[in-house]
Amino acid sequence: FKTEQVTAIMRDFEEPGSLAPTGLFLGSAKYMVIQGEPGAVIRGKK
Repeated sequence: FKTEQVTAIMRDFEEPGSLAPTGLFLGSAKYMVIQGEPGAVIRGKK
């Protein structure tokens, strides 16, 4: 994983919804962010 990807994930735990406009990137794969639990779970769909 790239540093920017991990930083974006950590930011979404602090500011839920911050990944929604751009999506969630893990390695070279992009995921659409779907409903999760603020501060606990981020769910993505490929």
